[in-house]
Amino acid sequence: MKLIYKHMIAFCTLVIIITGFSQMLGNKNLQDKIKIAVGDDISGVVFDYMIEVKGIEDAVMQKGFESYPIQDCCSNTTQWALASGALDIAILCPNAAEVLIEMDDSFMVVGPVILNSDIFVVKEGKVPKKIGITQNRHYQEILAKKKFGEEIEIVPMITTALPYTYEKDMVDAVVIDVLRGLKMDGIKKATADVKTQPSYVLVVQEEFYGEDQYHYFMDVLGETVDEIEDTNTFLGVIKKFQEIDFTQEEVKTWQLMKTKFIHPEKK
Repeated sequence: MKLIYKHMIAFCTLVIIITGFSQMLGNKNLQDKIKIAVGDDISGVVFDYMIEVKGIEDAVMQKGFESYPIQDCCSNTTQWALASGALDIAILCPNAAEVLIEMDDSFMVVGPVILNSDIFVVKEGKVPKKIGITQNRHYQEILAKKKFGEEIEIVPMITTALPYTYEKDMVDAVVIDVLRGLKMDGIKKATADVKTQPSYVLVVQEEFYGEDQYHYFMDVLGETVDEIEDTNTFLGVIKKFQEIDFTQEEVKTWQLMKTKFIHPEKK
């Protein structure tokens, strides 16, 4: 009975999402706009800057899918929503991008946009034995085992549960987005010290790839990643758009985490 109930909830959620996206596409004011989907973590910083600072034209951003019950790019519900064809561009973790393309071959990966934005946060005085990661982000498990050993226990969960689980001592450490992680108690360690890892990649509809709007978008994206690589510019962006204000100590830690913004078409 519980299983049937869960399936009904998932189906209803999917209907709501696709209906919402269909309504978005049906709005005449949005017909010619570039439709972008991003998360509400560091992946959203790039597009906040492009739209609000660079003034990119004809763009509508479904930031974090906040109008819909989606918070994790690796969830099945998110994959179904993206595969509905309502979006031109999405920024996803590599594992979510891979699954999306398996579901819908009309999408393609252009390349990485953010490197090393996942960090380790470890309890003071703990030798980590149980590590929390985001569900279906398999690369995080690889990073954690390379750092702490193959014998550790991996605990997958939704992204938003990581801080709570950590705070309640249900895990010894987490792999988490740098913007969330730097505000948590504990020792911060760079995943980049284990391996340089793309955290987010740019995914586009193949029909959109190569259009004038696409080239315009990529030009502005190139300017954006160059500008927000400057620490002071980046700090101003997250303060204004994500309401995150780093202390001087957190700024120093941020610099040690080696997170980088890059142009996905630059090899």
